[in-house]
This record gives sequence, structure tokens and C-alpha cells, in this order.
Amino acid sequence: KKEVSETSRQKCLARILGKPYHLSWLLLMWVVLNLGMAHPSLYVAVLAQLLMGTNYVFTVQFMNEMNMHYSEGSSEIYMKMQAMCKSTHALAGGLAGLLSLRLYDTVSPAAPFFLSAAVSLACFFVYTLGNVRRQSQESPSEQPEADDA
Repeated sequence: KKEVSETSRQKCLARILGKPYHLSWLLLMWVVLNLGMAHPSLYVAVLAQLLMGTNYVFTVQFMNEMNMHYSEGSSEIYMKMQAMCKSTHALAGGLAGLLSLRLYDTVSPAAPFFLSAAVSLACFFVYTLGNVRRQSQESPSEQPEADDA
């Protein structure tokens, strides 16, 4: 009985931390890091800044992995997904830069980080709940495996 519960625990952990939910954890990390950037302590803000780079690299890598997974080996679909991701990222970055400067000047220096944390939290809910819903509607053979990387 103990072996069964340990195996169940490992499967549950792999499912929560594996594809596609690994991106959910990174989105939550963006929330925490943006709040850290708005923290009054310089040490917390610098640590958040340092960790943002690592979080960004993992986010890009995991997005590439998910695009490869969902393109199902089709290089045409993969390239379209990558183009959509890169275009969305560039558009969002441009808009965020303009809006952040305005918020910084008119509201407070911390306002852009609070807004970014709020947007990241909204993305977390949309992405995570969308995947929960999708996975509840498909058979187990169609679901991404936690260990297929």
C-alpha cells in the first residue's frame, strides 16, 4: 500500500510540474518577480532582477518545447506557431515599454511592475484553466507526457 501511494504521489507531482503546467509555474514566477521589483528593499529588487533573466530563458525554452509538441512534427505548423509567438512577444514588448514609461512618470515608479504582475497573473489563469479544461476533455493518450522533452 505504501508503494502505491508513493507512485501516485510521484505521478501527481510529475503531472503538476510537467507539460503543459511547467509554463504555469513560470507565469506565477513572473508575478512574484514583478512584485519583487516593486519591493522597497533594494536587495529584493536586485534579486528579482537577477532571477528574471533565468525565468525568461526557461519561459522561451518551454514555449519552444510546447510548440514542438503541439506541432506534432510538422515543421510548417511549428514555424507558424513560432512566428505567432515571436510577433506577439514583440508587440507586447513594444506596448509594455510605452505604457510602462507613462505609468512610471504619471502614477509611480512601481506601477509598471504591479501592472506586469497583474497581467502575468491573468495569463496564468487563462493558460492554466485552459489546459485543465482541454485535458479533462481528451483521452490520456493525447495528453503530453511530463518526461517527454
